[in-house]
Amino acid sequence: MVFFRMVRDLVNWYRHNPDAKEFTTYIAFVVIFSVIAFAGTPGDIQYHLNGYARSSLNFDENGQNGAVNVMDVSDMGTLDTWLRTSLPDLIFPQETYDGNPLSSIQRLYLVGEGRGMGAVRVRNVRGPFRVCDTPAWLTEVNGQTVNCTADIGISNYVTESYAERDDYSGNLPDGMNFTKPFTFQSRGELNTTFFAHIGEYGVYPQDGYTLDVIPNVSPDILADKVQQCRPLLEKSILECMRNQSVEFDPPASPPPPVYTVPQPPPLQLGTADTAGMVLTSATGGVDTFIMELSKSFELGESRRTDSYTFRIHNPGKVALQWKFDDPTKGLFSSTSWIDGAPNQIDGVVDAATVVLSTQSQTTGTDITIKVKTGSTYSNLPANSPPRDGVGNPGNVTLFIRSAQNDALVAAVTLFMKYKLTPLAAVVAPAPAASPSANGTGTNATNATATGRKLLQAAAPAPSPAPAPSSAPSVESLLNPAPPQTAAQKCTETTGAIDLNNLPSGLNVSRCSMVRDVMRECQFPYLGFHHLLELSKPEQCGQCKCKSDVDEGCLTSCSSKSIYDQQAEMLKKHAWMDRQTRGVLVDMTVLHQNSNLFQSIRVLFEFPSFGGIVPKADVRTFRLYRYVTSHDNLIMGLEIIFCIMLLWYTIEELLEFRKNKMEYMSNAWNILDWINLVVFYVVVGLRVGALIYTDGFDYNSVTVEYVDFQPIGFALVQELNVVSINFFLMYFKVFKYLSKVPRMDSILLTVSTCSFDLFLFFIMFGIIMFGFTAAFYMVFGPYLSDYRTLGTCFSTLFRVLLGDFDYGSLVEVNPTMAVLLFYSFILMGFMLLMNMLLAIVCDSFADVKGNQTEEDLNFYLNLRDKLSAKAKQLFSRNKELNAITASLKAGDGNMDNLIDESELEEALRHNPRAYEILKATGAKELLKKYDVDGNGVLDPEEMTAILKDIAEKESEILKEIKATEEAAAGAGDKGGGGRRGGGGGGGGGGGYGPPAEVDLTQVNERLDKVEGQIKEMSRNVAKKLALMIDLMMSLSDQISNVSSSGPGNHQSMGGAMVPGGM
Repeated sequence: MVFFRMVRDLVNWYRHNPDAKEFTTYIAFVVIFSVIAFAGTPGDIQYHLNGYARSSLNFDENGQNGAVNVMDVSDMGTLDTWLRTSLPDLIFPQETYDGNPLSSIQRLYLVGEGRGMGAVRVRNVRGPFRVCDTPAWLTEVNGQTVNCTADIGISNYVTESYAERDDYSGNLPDGMNFTKPFTFQSRGELNTTFFAHIGEYGVYPQDGYTLDVIPNVSPDILADKVQQCRPLLEKSILECMRNQSVEFDPPASPPPPVYTVPQPPPLQLGTADTAGMVLTSATGGVDTFIMELSKSFELGESRRTDSYTFRIHNPGKVALQWKFDDPTKGLFSSTSWIDGAPNQIDGVVDAATVVLSTQSQTTGTDITIKVKTGSTYSNLPANSPPRDGVGNPGNVTLFIRSAQNDALVAAVTLFMKYKLTPLAAVVAPAPAASPSANGTGTNATNATATGRKLLQAAAPAPSPAPAPSSAPSVESLLNPAPPQTAAQKCTETTGAIDLNNLPSGLNVSRCSMVRDVMRECQFPYLGFHHLLELSKPEQCGQCKCKSDVDEGCLTSCSSKSIYDQQAEMLKKHAWMDRQTRGVLVDMTVLHQNSNLFQSIRVLFEFPSFGGIVPKADVRTFRLYRYVTSHDNLIMGLEIIFCIMLLWYTIEELLEFRKNKMEYMSNAWNILDWINLVVFYVVVGLRVGALIYTDGFDYNSVTVEYVDFQPIGFALVQELNVVSINFFLMYFKVFKYLSKVPRMDSILLTVSTCSFDLFLFFIMFGIIMFGFTAAFYMVFGPYLSDYRTLGTCFSTLFRVLLGDFDYGSLVEVNPTMAVLLFYSFILMGFMLLMNMLLAIVCDSFADVKGNQTEEDLNFYLNLRDKLSAKAKQLFSRNKELNAITASLKAGDGNMDNLIDESELEEALRHNPRAYEILKATGAKELLKKYDVDGNGVLDPEEMTAILKDIAEKESEILKEIKATEEAAAGAGDKGGGGRRGGGGGGGGGGGYGPPAEVDLTQVNERLDKVEGQIKEMSRNVAKKLALMIDLMMSLSDQISNVSSSGPGNHQSMGGAMVPGGM
């Protein structure tokens, strides 16, 4: 019961106390924010991954046995060595520990089980020259003026290509078309953002002269990506041929196709017991049975589609089951100018109804083939001669075979020509395939070597050789449509141009890649010559469908070999020069086990004074936050947090609208707005990172560079801002704790000594600046900790905290070290620090002195109250059990009735109970409540005693209220007496001297009333406590007695519990 009363009092206090509501709401806000912030931080795994990345990539160690690590780089020579040897060893692993080739997955591991994501970007940021501060006659060497280099900045960098500089002596690799790393690319061209990297010697923007290194993908993946670039490469070849006015070399004409079909055994029409198969044009009638048809199509600008229909006949006596053979079915999908499969690719033709004559009517099946302009079609000049559909090929032969007898075969040959002619000039399809129509059909009545009237039991005919095609036109190949993919699992793309047989008159060294408008190729940094060589069959051209560990492809189609050639070109053509201010190497690693990304950046700074200063940065962050159910819970908390943030903002705006400028005079309100602004910065960084990430298009084998660096930077800055929020949020708790006694001591102490602290910090700043300047002048040129005024001030501040290196000072300048160091210790540590402590201590003593005795004893009284409550809760059960035991012992006959002796024994330890119930003893109490006069108290009569106790409790509460009102009235009366006395004196001022008022009696009267009130309060409190104890004791006694008796068990329980409790 006591616990529930405490909860009820706490709820009532919360409902009627606005400060309590505000405090609890703010605590909930702080807790939600803390949970979100800690859940978004990777935790200790971040620390381990950062350290492991630095150690595995050798960022903090010097190389052994001639190897060059990052920390060994000190000039362009060692940097070039690192780029051409150490970097490839890091990003292009080749073998497992036992010497076996790595699989396609293992090749991507860069940091432990962290897989590289996309290409590695190597970027050169170059700065401009400036006018030297040195006298002009000292800047000339051997008749040449030596320029001075300027520091790099966010807007102070070179944007022109190497070739645009008049003084550039390098030989750009035009023949290899490897000019992109030597051409400036802006942030938009590099698909990155405006985040700049702040180094020790400059600020480095995100644009510059860039090379994206192809990741260490397996040969089959690399070959697939190379074949995707094949259309762009062929466009570049055709464009180069057109620029040089070069045509393809005409191919040697092969002999015409010859179809040799052995003579079948002699058969009589109408007596054959097998099926037959002959063809006719659907419009040619039945008198032109032939075994081979041919059809020529001529399409152009005016006609883009056409069709051809022929009929399959069965002059035999048995039903014919026919089908297009498998190679023919493949032609339907691989020939770009055939518009899909025909209306039927297999079927059944019934036997002929009359077979005695070639003029007899037979059943048949009509087959329709549709054609269209294919991938090699282009708009030719109006009067150009017809051209074959080169590269498709220009003609195909379709074979139809019997399912019962594979030797029973017929053929249909289709020819495609393109011509730009008006609609009236387009040749209509021939009505019938006959010798007189196109010269290629064979009459059925003339049995020659190439045609027969009836094909039965014939030997399989060899596949005809393709018809000779004329030389392809440059203009017809400039804009081909994308070829249809064959229905195989893996197909090597050969393209329309034989890369090993380019036109003899083409100067390849003058060719370059055309602009990739459609982004067909994912290798923008591969030059024309390099991509041409990779696309040949002897390199990557035949590796797409081979194993990822194929020995030949591992050598011929390798990302490492590509980078080796690129790095050699960079060195050969002086990619780094005097204007280079920084070289940045960026890579990203995915740790799939922990869902964390690592952005790794190695910065090589080129200070203006010369040399190279390396530095490596590793950032670990969680990019995809909402994956698991736990993440979804955090997302829900984030939504609640944003709602509460908006609610706080509206509340502050309404409060400002209400109080106007007075609102800004409260320092807590200013702190609230600072906190809200920082919160909105955190939300903006989070939302910005999500929007930026949503624009990415990548997967696990992406070979293009994906710019994760800005995301890593934004998420790290988010953590920095969150850390500020933590301090501001938890500091604001003092706003609510200041209303608790003695919890406002810190704020009161600071506010009390604020002016003294202001004066102290002025003095402190003057002394610190003097010593900072002195240390900077003496030790700045020699020690890193004193190289600038800022670092020198920070170092001296650490000296005050006991962190110093006195030995290095003595080593540089022994005399000034002793003088300056000990002077600073004497002034700064012994004088200033002790003065600060004295100011704070005196203010704290004043604050403590101004506190009342109630404030000083607040926590002691609170402790005593809590201890009393605890003792009451723990001892109550023991006391009740003792009383219950006494009652049971007193009720010797166990009849659930209490007589005089039992009642006297039960109240023996509560003698004041008789006084409260207005009885002198147990006998009088029994007589008062024994209604039936039987000399004992039954449960109903005991319930009456409890009711009387409850009424007495109500009377005491009324008495307390009356006492409080009397005390308030006495106070008002005393105050009124004072005011009345003062008023009387004032009133007499007009007629004579003010009357003398004796306040002694009034004060004595007030003191007497106050003492009476206190005595009454104490008496009432004692009575109330006694009555409550009595009521609880009796209620428990009766309940225990009623529950233990054999008689009125149910009735007593029902009467006592509701009535008493």
